[in-house]
Amino acid sequence: MIKVDISEDYDPLPHFKYDNISNCVNILLNDYQIEYGYINFIIVNDNTLRKMKKNYFDMDVFTDVMAFNLEEDGEQLDGEVYISWERIVENAKTLKLAVNDEFKRILIHGVLHLIGFDDQTKIEKTEMTTLENLYISKFNMAFYS
Repeated sequence: MIKVDISEDYDPLPHFKYDNISNCVNILLNDYQIEYGYINFIIVNDNTLRKMKKNYFDMDVFTDVMAFNLEEDGEQLDGEVYISWERIVENAKTLKLAVNDEFKRILIHGVLHLIGFDDQTKIEKTEMTTLENLYISKFNMAFYS
């Protein structure tokens, strides 16, 4: 089983439904034959994630999610997914979506990055969007209340 934690460096946040998030992550990873490991989702503000994007990728832009795979070769999955709550709320407003739906998409997006999917090209973006939609459709339960 994949152990899932959520660290919150942002206030105020909703009450996360850990069981729903964990079930989604475990089913997604099971589909890729990843049965054991650890993922920590870290909820931060825009400025924190912007600084990280600048430090790690030399890009001074706002972003909604960054994923870091920390495992060594041959080890179980070990990763951190940083999510900007402000970007989630802003994206949802811009796209006219429920915040819960946008949070679910970004969380799934981060997990896909952890297991090796990328979105640098148009083809990669299309593939990731297709996978995001697939897993969103499998989990119509809320990730927070």
